[in-house]
Amino acid sequence: MDATADYGLGIVEGPEAIAAFCRRMLEPLQLSQHLLGSFEIEVDGDRAESRCYFHAQHVKPGLVAGTQLIVAGSYHDSLVRTASGWQIQHRKLVATWQDGNPEVLGA
Repeated sequence: MDATADYGLGIVEGPEAIAAFCRRMLEPLQLSQHLLGSFEIEVDGDRAESRCYFHAQHVKPGLVAGTQLIVAGSYHDSLVRTASGWQIQHRKLVATWQDGNPEVLGA
C-alpha cells in the first residue's frame, strides 16, 4: 500500500521513506515520548478519517539554548482497510503549540 505523511517539512512518500524520516528525526535524541489521546474516527466502508491529539516531548542534551522541546497538536489520518487490517494511507501533523528549543529537532 502506498502511504504519505506530512509532518510540516514536506510530503514524505512510501512506508520506507516515512520510517527513515522518523528515524532521522528521533534517533539523535536522548529521549522522546509521544502521548496520543481523544481519538475521533469516522468510518465509511473500507475508508476512514481519524483525528487525535498528541503531546510529544523531545530531549537532546548539550544544546546551549535548551535541551527540551515539547510539541502538541493533532494528527489527521486517512485510513484504508486492507487484507492485513486498517492502515494509515496519509498522516498530517498539525502543530498547535510548542515550547522549548526548536534546535532539539534540528530546526
